[in-house]
Amino acid sequence: MKRYFFLLFILFFLNFNIISETKTIINNSNEYGGKTEEIIYDENDENYTKYSIDKKITYFDSNNIQRKLDLIYTQKYTEEKNVLRAEFYYDKKGIKLRMELFYTDDNIRFDRYVTRYNKKGEVIDQAWYKKKIRVQ
Repeated sequence: MKRYFFLLFILFFLNFNIISETKTIINNSNEYGGKTEEIIYDENDENYTKYSIDKKITYFDSNNIQRKLDLIYTQKYTEEKNVLRAEFYYDKKGIKLRMELFYTDDNIRFDRYVTRYNKKGEVIDQAWYKKKIRVQ
C-alpha cells in the first residue's frame, strides 16, 4: 500500500512539472527543412520566473539540429528592460553564429543589438541598429 501511494505521489509530481509548460509543434516543414517547436511557459515555471521567458520557439533542420531559437520575454521584463525578444542563429553543426536582441519602440537610439560569433564561439562583431541601419 505504501508503494502505491509513493508511485501515486511520483506521478502527481511529474504531472505537475509537465503542466508548467505547453509544448506544441507549430510547423512540420520550416525554412530549415525541419520542425518548429513552441513552448509556452506557465507563470510558475523557472524559465518564466527566473529567466523572464514567456515563450520559446525552436527551429530544427531536417537532421533535427537546432538552427534558430526565439525567446519571447515576459511583459514585465519587456516593460522593465525594453527588450521584446532574443533570436539565436546556428550553423548546420549547431554552432551559434549570431544573437539579436530586439528592443521596444520606447528606445529612441536603437531597436536591435546584434552579436556575431566565429566557429570557436568568440565574438567577432557587435553592433546597434535603428531601422536596419547600423548606428554603432
